[in-house]
Amino acid sequence: KNYIVFLISVKYYFNKSSLGLEEKAVRLSINDHNFSALVLPPTTVISREVSNKVVEFARRGGTVILLGDLPEGSPEIGATDPVIIQQMKTLKQFANVVDLSAVPDRMAKMVAALNTKISPQIRLKDSGRLYTAHRKSANTHFYWFANNTDTVKVFSAWLRDGKGAAEIWNCETGAISSLSSKIDNGYQKVDLSLQPYEGYWLVFNLEKKVQANFANEKPAVTETILHNKWQISYPGKDTIYRTSSKVLFSDEQTLQEEKLKTGFNDSAWARSSFISGSLQKTTKISGRNEKQVVTKLSGNYAYWRITIPKGAKAVILPKELTKTDIWIDGKKIALNGGQVNLAKDAGLLAFAISNDQKLPLSPLKFLTGSPVYVPLNSWFQYGLDEYTGYIDYQTTIKVTQKNQKVTIDLGRVKYMAEVFVNDVSLGARLWPPYTFDISGALKNGENKIRIRVGNLMVNQMSMQDDLHKLRSWSWGFSPGPDLDQYNAGLYGPVKLLITKQ
Repeated sequence: KNYIVFLISVKYYFNKSSLGLEEKAVRLSINDHNFSALVLPPTTVISREVSNKVVEFARRGGTVILLGDLPEGSPEIGATDPVIIQQMKTLKQFANVVDLSAVPDRMAKMVAALNTKISPQIRLKDSGRLYTAHRKSANTHFYWFANNTDTVKVFSAWLRDGKGAAEIWNCETGAISSLSSKIDNGYQKVDLSLQPYEGYWLVFNLEKKVQANFANEKPAVTETILHNKWQISYPGKDTIYRTSSKVLFSDEQTLQEEKLKTGFNDSAWARSSFISGSLQKTTKISGRNEKQVVTKLSGNYAYWRITIPKGAKAVILPKELTKTDIWIDGKKIALNGGQVNLAKDAGLLAFAISNDQKLPLSPLKFLTGSPVYVPLNSWFQYGLDEYTGYIDYQTTIKVTQKNQKVTIDLGRVKYMAEVFVNDVSLGARLWPPYTFDISGALKNGENKIRIRVGNLMVNQMSMQDDLHKLRSWSWGFSPGPDLDQYNAGLYGPVKLLITKQ
């Protein structure tokens, strides 16, 4: 650590016992941490003891950066203390005090000024925005690097105190990998890369020798993109419920059947519950959803279009709809009871309610079980807007080569993923990179790959809100969550990365 910024309000003052000066070096010592520069933000009150130590630190040659008005008061005397005023005037006279109080871009200038006064602990090139930290334990220096973006970062880093063998410590798996480094202008230089949302420790250990002629060259990797269609199933669930869909309220005098058929453009329709007592009209105003509860249809008809959940083999209708015509993929269905069997590739269920009909009191129930192959996409495209749970994606691959490392890269995932090879779990991840070493579970010939993806509770909570089962907690008239932001799924592309050993 080279400098400290005191983050204080102008209503607060420095704790008089928080600073101590070392006799042998121009450093500030605070709770066993030493600092060679001090940044003083705009301040009004400071204790006399702390003020004296700040001035003495500057007198001995310590770097002080001023970012605003200097204090004039103290807790000992009050708002105006002549001792503090005189000490601050003295402080500004030292050559090693940098006054940025009148500079427009003070924070950027502060960093530049510190870099001219002190050799920075970490220098980066081509890294973009990263999160970094430095710690030391005994003879070991630890540098934390984290990439909180969705893009790969390939960059160079220079570490001032990095001495000894360089290693990357993966704090998720515990794996340690060696890394080559070289001295460059007094710094230890390393070339690094970070996957989206990846973080690790770069460690320099003086107790280990730097490996001679160690190269960072990566072995050749063969990349194979798996096909885009996977068979899906719903582990532990045989029923998927729907309480809302796209709706259009209309003043038309006669039913317009084209609005219930496939191919009709419903992109401008709002999302709303069709449960009695919670029917809502939703409009977007300034990018926000505004909802209004409707107790009676404002027009003559309400048209509903519902994406049928993938893999549904039948739908059980609420009794209020058993006397209402429904359309499956644009075809009117003759109802015979409350259950309607569905074709394996059924995609759209639609119906219309007139203003003299009763709205349903319970959800639509879709029974699952039909094997179905789907392209990798958002679950919303699968008719799972209100679904909370897991989907298993399954396929098979053939492996014939030996002496190779095989990694599966799932690509983009929302929100968690677990990988099974031949029904053996190889781990789960909650954040990128969604990569798994599957080498140990593979066998020669055909192998079954299963990827279990899970989403968030908010989707099902929206259905509970429709059913008025949230009791005292409900998003009701408030803006509530924007459900369009809570899609989930395995988006891919799913790739096999094969490295010869």
